[in-house]
Order: sequence, then structure tokens, then C-alpha cells
Amino acid sequence: MQSAEWGARLHLVDLRLKKVEANLSSQSTQRPFDLLASVAVEPHPTRSEFIEYDVKYTLTVKDRDNLDVMDAEITLNSLYRIRDRSRPTEADIRAFGLIGAVDVVHPHMREIVQTLTGRMGLPPLVLDFHAPEPVDPD
Repeated sequence: MQSAEWGARLHLVDLRLKKVEANLSSQSTQRPFDLLASVAVEPHPTRSEFIEYDVKYTLTVKDRDNLDVMDAEITLNSLYRIRDRSRPTEADIRAFGLIGAVDVVHPHMREIVQTLTGRMGLPPLVLDFHAPEPVDPD
């Protein structure tokens, strides 16, 4: 079954910030800054009618001289309820995580990154409108 089909069968129940770890390497003023992001998704199927996903963004900010300015790892956890009694296969769970779960989390991650970089004394940096292509661990 495709990700979109499973997305129609799932209902988002909860979305939580699970982890934020950020390090300011230098207070460089050498603009512009380059924000690099990667995404990894870890599904946690349960025996009940719920599926949980950890969506982890790994971020690196470099200045115009390609020197590290900041790095961060931010994880959001999303919990979905299966609307009917069907049970997804592992492939269904993975497929939805790589597309649907990332699409749900990405707008929230954009806001977190903008706030975090601004609070760290950098210009508020914003992730691209479209999420980075997730890394499939398989």
C-alpha cells in the first residue's frame, strides 16, 4: 500500500518536541550563512492502534568561509492512531514515515530552527519550504 493511502487511515494524535541539542561553534559574522539539513525517520509501531515516529533533523550552519558556526540535532515525535482495524505492514509504516510523517513535522521544524538560531545570536535561519529527502536506514 502507498504512503498516501496509509496517510488517509491515520489520524495525528500528538506531536512533541523530544530532543534539542545545539552547539554554537563560533560567533562568526561572515555572512551569508549556509544551513545544511538532513532528516532521518525512526518508526515505532505498537501492538495497539497507534504508530509513533521520531523524526530527527541534523543541522549544520557554516559561514561564507565554510567554517562551522552551529550544529544541532532536533527530534520531534509524532503519534498517529489507525482509523480502522487494518494493520499496516512494516513497508507501509516505513513508507508513510519517509513521506507523510516528515511532511507533518517539517513546518514545525522550520519554526523551531528559526527560533533557535535567532536565540543563539545568529540571524534567524529558515529551512527550505520542502523537507530534505529523508535518509532511509535500509
